[in-house]
Amino acid sequence: MENILNKWDKYALEYDFPVLDNFNAPLVACKVSLYQDETTWVVFFEVISYASCVENIVYAYGPDIESEGLQFSYGDIVLLSNDENDDWLLDLLSMGSHPDVYIQNSKTKLDLSESKFLEMDVSPDNPSGLVIARLIYEQYPEALWLSKNRLFSTVPELNAELPLVYSSTEWRHPNIIEGDLPSNSIFFQTLAKAITEHDVNKIEQGESNTLWLNWVDEEALVYLGEPVAKLHIEKIEDNQFMDRYHISNYDELFKIDFSEIGSRHLAIFDKVGMFIENAIVIEDIGFIDGYSDEDIKYYKNLDEERCIYVLDRIDMKQREEFLAGSELDGDDGYLNRIFLFKKGEYDSVSDIAKLSVDSACFMWNIDGDGGFLAVNGDVINVQGNHMEISAKYLLQQEEA
Repeated sequence: MENILNKWDKYALEYDFPVLDNFNAPLVACKVSLYQDETTWVVFFEVISYASCVENIVYAYGPDIESEGLQFSYGDIVLLSNDENDDWLLDLLSMGSHPDVYIQNSKTKLDLSESKFLEMDVSPDNPSGLVIARLIYEQYPEALWLSKNRLFSTVPELNAELPLVYSSTEWRHPNIIEGDLPSNSIFFQTLAKAITEHDVNKIEQGESNTLWLNWVDEEALVYLGEPVAKLHIEKIEDNQFMDRYHISNYDELFKIDFSEIGSRHLAIFDKVGMFIENAIVIEDIGFIDGYSDEDIKYYKNLDEERCIYVLDRIDMKQREEFLAGSELDGDDGYLNRIFLFKKGEYDSVSDIAKLSVDSACFMWNIDGDGGFLAVNGDVINVQGNHMEISAKYLLQQEEA
């Protein structure tokens, strides 16, 4: 018994034990499960949390586990569709009071009426994703937990035939951040004793504190920030595209639209911001003041208000701001061509930008919402609305 408690205390001191007031992953619900036979045992903790999606974070402890503590985090627990990336819960608020959700691939109807929020003692006004995640748990309390097979898949060295002898969602949990330890909790004291004596009747839960509201700050209950928009990508054919956007040497062309909720430039930055190499932009004359001589490869005055610039490089600190500014420029009808993976070539006589082999170019739509992605070579994979950097390109980067 003492050996078990000492090990749990050690992991708690190393923050490799469930921390229920994790600011970066606020608590939705938690569960402890003990599997045991005559020869061995394992204790699992499942911590349901919400940051940008619903996650089930699995911890495991036992004598036969190669590396005790945090094992895995499942981020596909709740989806809004069959798309594995469609997990932004705030989108549900624009889908009516009874939208469908997919909980571990099972399609389910959710009730988002005001009364359901009030039953949880939270306001229905501007609910955060955390609140919606808890609402899902309140309505389907068993659906978010992992099956036995999925739980044991996180520790493949264990025998998945171990029987479940105890589980609970209520117990006295130590405040790890404040320096409290499992050995100070009557629950963990008696759990260790129950394991040692093979008698779960010894377990005393103590005064339970695992209710989510005991561990989250009030500000986590209200949505304050702007979400990242979801991308909607479609391959298109447009014979007039080069004439309108002054770009050549691409193999494929994609139209990019965005969900109504969320920041569009952040959606592009999250996907390809780190791969920006250079840009050809039409800007106000004063734009050059924000860049050094090393940044500007080419500069031409178009009229009294506008200039064209070829930016030879855009450093990491500038990239997000650059995408935000270029989005506004697109809304104003200015053409900006942003090259990814390799620098684009520019012919100042024809004003045509040319993609290099194995590169891409993103442009905001100058005639409306959204943008375009022109691609040369195998650098980006697009399947449905899902866009990823190709494994081939990433491998080339590692080799380089």
